[in-house]
Amino acid sequence: KEKNIHFTSNYYKGMPNIDKLDFYTIFGNALENAIEHCQSDNIKNISLDVGKTIDERYYFKIKNSILVNQKVELTQSSKNEVGHGYGVSSIMNLVEKHDGYVDFIKKDKSFSIVVILP
Repeated sequence: KEKNIHFTSNYYKGMPNIDKLDFYTIFGNALENAIEHCQSDNIKNISLDVGKTIDERYYFKIKNSILVNQKVELTQSSKNEVGHGYGVSSIMNLVEKHDGYVDFIKKDKSFSIVVILP
């Protein structure tokens, strides 16, 4: 709210079949990155889509608005804080640990992360 971001989400009751701390780390880092990098010339938006895939795996997609020419850097943070900047590598390592799938998608005015877990 204090960052003036419009947030939308669907409701899904299920959870992935992995350790809750691992899931919270994956989801928390993905959402924190979306908030940190959410930009727009108009209204800043973040959307969350959660559900099951056709083959009954859990998925979530977080999509945030970005500026048209905004560079997306997946290897380092824009913050200079100790212990900060490991979010994407944490996501990728934990998703791989659980035989999941992660993808990052940049379009003209949006950036998305899609995570699929057992």
